[in-house]
Amino acid sequence: MDPLSLKSLLLLLPLLGCCVGQGILPAGPVSALVGGNVTLKPLISYPPSVITWTFNGPNGVATFIGGTVIVEDAYTGRASLNSTDGSLTLSALTPGDSGDYNVNVITTRALFGETKLLVVEPVSNVDIKSNVPDAIEYNSTVILTCSAIGSSLSFKWINGSAPIVVDGTRITEIKTNSSSVLTIKNVLRTDLVGPIYCTASNSLTTKSTTTPFNLTVYYGPDDVTLTPANPPKFIQAGSTFNLTCSASSLPPASFTWYYNGTRIETSSSVLTLDMIKGYTKMANYTCRAENPKSKRSVPSPAVSFAIMEGISSVEIIGPT
Repeated sequence: MDPLSLKSLLLLLPLLGCCVGQGILPAGPVSALVGGNVTLKPLISYPPSVITWTFNGPNGVATFIGGTVIVEDAYTGRASLNSTDGSLTLSALTPGDSGDYNVNVITTRALFGETKLLVVEPVSNVDIKSNVPDAIEYNSTVILTCSAIGSSLSFKWINGSAPIVVDGTRITEIKTNSSSVLTIKNVLRTDLVGPIYCTASNSLTTKSTTTPFNLTVYYGPDDVTLTPANPPKFIQAGSTFNLTCSASSLPPASFTWYYNGTRIETSSSVLTLDMIKGYTKMANYTCRAENPKSKRSVPSPAVSFAIMEGISSVEIIGPT
């Protein structure tokens, strides 16, 4: 067939097809990987006598007519047309192959179909970066950026095994085609318990961060308490009585002790009678816990007691 006749057929077949029948191709989009293959197969019941495939309108891909398959020069070596079932196979796909594909078939009647092909790059190089090396609870704003290589990407954030919930106020997310930026204001210790994973995916591939991300959130001191909380009013000198100060804190808190507001020279979390043997009167004892990272300093409730010497060397003196 001469080029002029072939061109006329390519222009005529879409007009015939749209009037006689449609829907012989899946609606799509049909997804395929860069560098891979894809086969687009029309749903027909009878062997075709004429087949034409076009791309993004009038751009010819391949034609079967008069018992001969003709592949356009731009697709030589990459496209093949099955004259039995009308299917078109494309290989060595590139992003430029994404678009609309039309097929016109003549069997016992003229049929027409169209679908969309989406050629995507596989997901790779998923990585998480933070704006800070560590954070302070209630004070820090943490910005985590998950980036990846690939096309048509979507992202998910996982804390341990549970998804991170974006509330749109304190925890927000901004998505682009290649990244997801998670912002956590006034970060809490429970926000990033970890390990933190980011998953990037498209219609064909899914990848997660190969190494989990961990971010330390320093907190406390909280729940500063003295044990025992209700000591006896009088403690015998020389006994094994101790006061213990504790607090929830990361890193562990340092402790200072006070006797009626006057500092006692010790930094231990345990106050023994040997440390306060010079203080014998009824007094209030308190402890203050301080976090070296958050710089927070929190006092404990006060406890009161006095130290008394025990009675010894009792004797009776009288007439014989």
